[in-house]
Amino acid sequence: MLSDSYDNILSDIAEFLRLHPEEIVSMDFNHLYGFNTADLHNEFLNHTFSILGGSIGAGAFNRTFADLLDEPSHAIVFYANPTVAAAWNISPSADLPTPWANKQDMSALVSALVVELSARTDFDHGMVTQLLMTPDLNMLASGIITGQNSALEVANRHYTDLEDIIKTDFDADKVNIINTDYYTKNFIKSIVSLN
Repeated sequence: MLSDSYDNILSDIAEFLRLHPEEIVSMDFNHLYGFNTADLHNEFLNHTFSILGGSIGAGAFNRTFADLLDEPSHAIVFYANPTVAAAWNISPSADLPTPWANKQDMSALVSALVVELSARTDFDHGMVTQLLMTPDLNMLASGIITGQNSALEVANRHYTDLEDIIKTDFDADKVNIINTDYYTKNFIKSIVSLN
């Protein structure tokens, strides 16, 4: 796996927030493998806060976007360990449920997400709608047989109607955060138009 250094990523976020005071950034730190002592959690969060400065706050979903912009912190942090989150006055990741539909077909995925959104009644916490298919062996083999040579080709085949799905299938009053692997500017405009 390739990535940039954590310091560079945090510095980019800090610079983005400085240049765009009208934006909110949400970060969910989870799957922290090997973080088995309080010292490791504290070192990680101390380092995070040292680069982002005082711009970190806890998530609260019963506020409007305008309310969030009035807060001094525009970086909202969710953290997998609830004890550590409480000690640092940040939100536990459980406040931002991210259910995984585990579907290999777009229509089955959309149906599952519609059911999930319809059942949503808790608006004091966030919810991530994961508009993501989960590849299985059949999906991979089908891609090889049909000559799809890259993940982008697979995405172009399956993810082209995201804007229409968001507008026609999702209840705008129930959507909070949408996550997907491949998107266009129109995807972002479609989500913003739900507000």
